[in-house]
Amino acid sequence: MRTNTMKTTMMAVMFALAVLFGGAVAKAGGQPEVRQKVEKGSRVSIRMTSGSVKVTVNDSDEIVVDSDSDRREGQTLAQRGPGSYLIDMSGRGEVVLRVSVPRGTTIEDLSTRSADVFVSDLGPVSLNTTSGNIEARNVGAASIKTRSGDITLSNVAGAVEIQSTSGDLRAEKITGRFRLNSMSGDVSVTGVGDEANVSTLSGDLTVKECVGGLTFNTTSGNLTAVNIGGDLTCNTISGDVNLTCVKGRVEVGAVSGEIKLAGISGEVEAETTSGDVTFIGPLKVGGRYYLKAFSGEVRMLLPNDTSGFTVKSKSFNGTFESDFPVTNAPGSDGVKRINATFGDGRTQLNFDTFSGTIKLVKSSTTPDGCAPQNR
Repeated sequence: MRTNTMKTTMMAVMFALAVLFGGAVAKAGGQPEVRQKVEKGSRVSIRMTSGSVKVTVNDSDEIVVDSDSDRREGQTLAQRGPGSYLIDMSGRGEVVLRVSVPRGTTIEDLSTRSADVFVSDLGPVSLNTTSGNIEARNVGAASIKTRSGDITLSNVAGAVEIQSTSGDLRAEKITGRFRLNSMSGDVSVTGVGDEANVSTLSGDLTVKECVGGLTFNTTSGNLTAVNIGGDLTCNTISGDVNLTCVKGRVEVGAVSGEIKLAGISGEVEAETTSGDVTFIGPLKVGGRYYLKAFSGEVRMLLPNDTSGFTVKSKSFNGTFESDFPVTNAPGSDGVKRINATFGDGRTQLNFDTFSGTIKLVKSSTTPDGCAPQNR
């Protein structure tokens, strides 16, 4: 009996010391849980080597740190200054780490060498990994740097800045601007409340529902964009470009690839060395259009009720065909060099091709998928 009483007393003393020094409570299996009361709006940094880390929010005024590590090297949670805290698991090898922070906390630096990262329901986050997948849901502005790993984002209430060496990206519902620099990987973005700017060496890009403009620069990759609320600029060496429903001006340059433009409200300048250029939809009255294909066909599919345009085109070894009855001006041969007018002649059409046909086609085809933009 006396032995049991002494054991109970010792356990109570150890528990009290654990709470007093460092706030650690030993769970079954020797796995420590650390709690720390913090100021409102605190900033938290997390460092770890490998494994996985999950950061979520709680409605208390405490940071709660839980892991599968039973090693005691160093201090897990430390205060670095007023409202600033560090969770350091960097010397503990592969760890499964779970962190819960008070609502309104900023994750100002989560850095890992090789770990999967999941964060949810937080304020602004800054995430840095060498290799490992990243998923962020319902967060404020997000800054992400990774060398190798896929990224998934949803419901970001702010701007997104990403630097990635390799890995695919899927993002949706971004209220602020979106910027990405990537070496390789496919990118899919849906719902951007501001402008989007993407630069890659290799990878396809799909952007849908972007309130602002879009800029895309790549060495090798296809672009598909739908419902862009501002101007769009794309430069690619090898890749097809498919644009639908763009409210602003469009500029596309491709060395090798097809260009298809449908439902473009602004002026257009599109050029490809190897591939066809196709425009579908009504013209902006008084606008300017310049379409060039060195080795490929240039086609404009226009509504039957098009009010008019002036055509200037040249082709070294191609032909000109028009469903609209154009009137040739002096100096126009009607085939390789065209200077002609249809209707009111207010809209300017300029074509250039080396060995391809230029066609103006009457069409009832209308772009699918266009949605109103809130600008």
